Amino acid sequence: MPVMSVRSAALASGRAGRISARAAVVAGGAALGTLGALFMGGCGSRPPVIAIESARVESRDGEHTLLLVDLELENPNDVELVLQSFDYRVVAGDGFTGRRRAGVTLPPRGKARVTLPAVTSGLSGTGVDATARLNGTVLFRSGDPVEQALFDAGIKRPRGSFSGSVPVK
Repeated sequence: MPVMSVRSAALASGRAGRISARAAVVAGGAALGTLGALFMGGCGSRPPVIAIESARVESRDGEHTLLLVDLELENPNDVELVLQSFDYRVVAGDGFTGRRRAGVTLPPRGKARVTLPAVTSGLSGTGVDATARLNGTVLFRSGDPVEQALFDAGIKRPRGSFSGSVPVK
């Protein structure tokens, strides 16, 4: 007795359309399940916890002042976080808007310090009346291979935010 493939048997019996429709439903469900697993598998990382620690005058040149704002970052996850960049605004004097490459990897449950520069004018002096207000976001990805693939493909670009005020010293 000759051996027939499933498709040949379906064509011979006239039920090819039903098998193709079932196959399409199964294939579509598998594709959706795979995409769902990719997205759900990469959703476990929380953003770093960011505290604004201090702001200090590094130098003055006539009317311009270079401020350095120190942040402390903490990784609340069990996987490393790779920080990509900071987008931020510092308001002290006339204000400053900047973007800085982060270049920091936070180990699981680890901490790190980052210093963000800001050049401003109109900052009259330092002391109790001089305050730096900072707000911004940090772009990050986790060390999880699925999240890294989604990040590299531009599909998932998670951000964490931070804001606060500190006296300028």
